[in-house]
Amino acid sequence: MTMNGRDLWILLLLTALWAAPATAQLPQRSQDRLIEVLADHGMGELIDRLAQTHPAENPVAVALLDIARLQARSSDPRLEPSDRAAASKQMADVMRGLIKDHHEHEQRPLWQTNLAQRLLFTELRVAKEYAAEFYEFGVPRDDQRRAFESTVVEALELLADAELGFFHLDTHLPHEPDHQAKRVATGLWDRMIQEYYKHKTPFLLAHAAYYTALLGNDYPYYKDLNNRLIPRQRK
Repeated sequence: MTMNGRDLWILLLLTALWAAPATAQLPQRSQDRLIEVLADHGMGELIDRLAQTHPAENPVAVALLDIARLQARSSDPRLEPSDRAAASKQMADVMRGLIKDHHEHEQRPLWQTNLAQRLLFTELRVAKEYAAEFYEFGVPRDDQRRAFESTVVEALELLADAELGFFHLDTHLPHEPDHQAKRVATGLWDRMIQEYYKHKTPFLLAHAAYYTALLGNDYPYYKDLNNRLIPRQRK
């Protein structure tokens, strides 16, 4: 994976963090972003070091740390394929729990988008050997078919809900008195709205919607279009 300038700048902090005492302080938002970058680059040992010097202080931070560790483990070439696959499955389960347990958290649409991205492009493409492409052209194995049919519906529900969540956040959060200092000045708002709401989430939603359209008319999903998770398609 290539590293952009911002990620490189963040990783430069590790020189200091590696030698930092446990009492050193790092803002939670910075720590969350640093953990995410480390996970993206498979740096599990550094994630563990960061956890030692800056212990998680709330359930969300604990879950994000677990997700990062599992993500790094799922891409560790030193592990057996079965162990990487188990870590990937466990990671998705932890992400589902985080999304379910923190319905009002303003980062929830990001988590939903990240999980959907992993389902569509890691699980189907890597773990199931391009299951979406084989399904689209009518020649999937049985395990690819099952994985595709269950995964694309879950991804569509996640992304449709994330899009609606971002709409509410974009409408209401700018009116909060600490919005400028808490989100705009820290770059969090640009990430939430520009990177995710305007680009990543709709891109993935288009993929999920297209893949779901490939399901047969007799598939259970089409027998109940009053899906509570996709308000826009209710009758």
